[in-house]
Amino acid sequence: MYTWKKHALLSLAAIALAGCFGDRLPKISEDEVIKSIQGEFGPYYRATNKLYGGGVKDVLVDVSGVKIGPITEMQLFYGKVAEPCWPVKADVRITVVFNAHAPSESLRGGLNDSSPGEGFCFYKDEFKDWKFKTSRF
Repeated sequence: MYTWKKHALLSLAAIALAGCFGDRLPKISEDEVIKSIQGEFGPYYRATNKLYGGGVKDVLVDVSGVKIGPITEMQLFYGKVAEPCWPVKADVRITVVFNAHAPSESLRGGLNDSSPGEGFCFYKDEFKDWKFKTSRF
């Protein structure tokens, strides 16, 4: 039997679920994707300077072909429940430039670091800054 109480509860549930993703996680822009990727990969590879004997002069991070998919839920951290995130594909080329006569090293970043169109899952951290997960980070 269908009553007004059930209808009211279903309506409230629909309203609550409709706001789950959008209210908690605004849509990420292409500029935010690029800045976030450059802001993470640049310092990450500069920090490996000691692995190269202090010979890293610069790290260049080029991001292109950004495609933002529909919001989804993914388990971002081991042992935690799935959270909303924006799946993104982008071509990322990282070039490590050395001080010495060694050649520059070209790398890729993302979930699939062997081919273009790497995958990222963007979310907001506790400080409301955009962060992402890949297979390496």
